Amino acid sequence: MDLLKKLAGIFLLLFAALLSLATIVSAFNSIIDIKDEINKSTSEGLGYAFGSMLVTVLFVAIIFFMVKFGMKLIRRKTVEVESIDEIGA
Repeated sequence: MDLLKKLAGIFLLLFAALLSLATIVSAFNSIIDIKDEINKSTSEGLGYAFGSMLVTVLFVAIIFFMVKFGMKLIRRKTVEVESIDEIGA
């Protein structure tokens, strides 16, 4: 079971890395598109800008939680060791 958790954690981290690369590329493309839409001075440009930035922020939040959960799955559980004074008492 521990092996499956580690594999799932590694899969989540790899998927988050690929998704982050795609998000970075699409964010740069959307910034260029936003600049062109705003230069047209239409109301569609403002809606397009807010929509694309909202989706980018949403994907960043999803990636953050995927990395956080993936690291939680990979991390070993700490074993609490009692001190020598408590054992002898």
